[in-house]
Amino acid sequence: MARRGSVGTPYLIAGGLALALLVVAKRGAITKVTGTAAVAWRGGKPIGTIILKHIGNNQYLEASRAAAFLAMQAAAAKDGVTLVANSGFRGMAEQTVLYAQYVARAFTAPVVAKPGYSRHQVGEAVDIHIPPAGTAPDDPRRIMSKEFQWLSANAEKYGFKNDLKRTREAWHFSADGS
Repeated sequence: MARRGSVGTPYLIAGGLALALLVVAKRGAITKVTGTAAVAWRGGKPIGTIILKHIGNNQYLEASRAAAFLAMQAAAAKDGVTLVANSGFRGMAEQTVLYAQYVARAFTAPVVAKPGYSRHQVGEAVDIHIPPAGTAPDDPRRIMSKEFQWLSANAEKYGFKNDLKRTREAWHFSADGS
């Protein structure tokens, strides 16, 4: 019998196989992934459970995307470039908070997807630290950074793209760039 995870209980699938623990604050704003399973969202609807893998800096991606990111990160390191994930998978609660902050203009991100529509919610998108930190999102110095230059030349080899013209986010990489 399938059950949904709740605070402090294992998330179970049919047959009783425990995949992971999901910690969800009942009244809190953020869903914290403490295991390897999470609910994915696409087109505003839950599409099922995905398996997540840790990619460093307390961030997670869907397992196959995580493997690709870690391979890309290792290749960059061999070239003297450090790639750090600032944001990977986001649960519904976290995306809802980010969207509300964006709508309220509480921060300067060029765009934040509506809850249920972000590539982050399927574990396919990763935001990578692109210096200089603390500058405007569209600061032209970002695309001159060694991180962005390396990613521009190599990210597609690992299945990641950045559509800078469309997203205006030098740090956002996904399979299709959106």
